[in-house]
Amino acid sequence: MEEIGHNVRDLSLRVRLGYLKCLPNCLFTSKTLTNLKLHNLSLKEQTLAGFPMLKKLELFEVIFGDVNQINQLISSCPLLEDLMVATCSWKDNDTTVLVISAPNLKNLGLKHLGSCHEFQVYTGGLRQLDYNGSPPNISPEIILSLLYAKFDYIPPAFVGLSNTPREAFDRRVSRILIELQNVVTLTMSCWCIEFLADDRDLLSHLPASCPSLRDLNLTALATKNHVQVITILLRSYPNLCNLRIEFQVQTAEPNIRKFKVTNNVFAAETDCSNYKLLFLIRNYSIHLQTS
Repeated sequence: MEEIGHNVRDLSLRVRLGYLKCLPNCLFTSKTLTNLKLHNLSLKEQTLAGFPMLKKLELFEVIFGDVNQINQLISSCPLLEDLMVATCSWKDNDTTVLVISAPNLKNLGLKHLGSCHEFQVYTGGLRQLDYNGSPPNISPEIILSLLYAKFDYIPPAFVGLSNTPREAFDRRVSRILIELQNVVTLTMSCWCIEFLADDRDLLSHLPASCPSLRDLNLTALATKNHVQVITILLRSYPNLCNLRIEFQVQTAEPNIRKFKVTNNVFAAETDCSNYKLLFLIRNYSIHLQTS
């Protein structure tokens, strides 16, 4: 693999788990390698020196010895702009903090990291976050900098965090939503709506207006509580242009029984609550998913 150290710019490396113990040293000295994807590797025994010219790093199903090893890898990529960490693991990931120190980082993805939910992000201005996991603890400065955000939350009990009070995660979800003051595109999953539904003071917490939001994508249950949360959310987004809601229903007969459009005003009425959802937008897309 010595040729990698010459003119290779993009490299995707995937091998049988346990087959490759260490990455070749030429990777760490390459002057041309800018995009690297590592998939299904164990790097417990690797000394990670970093990549001087790397701009995009994707880590899928990579096993690290401890959190310090992955922290060192990220901080040793001074030009890094795009980072994805998905389905990776390390020792004691439920009690350790993943530190992402990359001054030029613009796009960050954190997905399926088990019980890891503590993050410290140090960057000049993160613009995009794609997150899947238990509601994270991320600094307000990072949330405020986001223009594009996608949150797909998982209940803490599903990843072994049953000893942490549910209320703590409820507060995190509400806080993150409040701090998204510059976001242009926002995507939230069904569990995001469920966490928000647990916040009885959500209406008083939310800012009166978040004029930056243009695109909103939601997945929700066809229930009164979820429709109420969506209604509260829409009051805070006066400049919303595009809305997509996917309602998940449990039977072939959906609870949402009436859609009505008059002069660009959309109304949804639910059988269970007779609760109406009204909002004015330019483009909307409503989907019913039966399970």
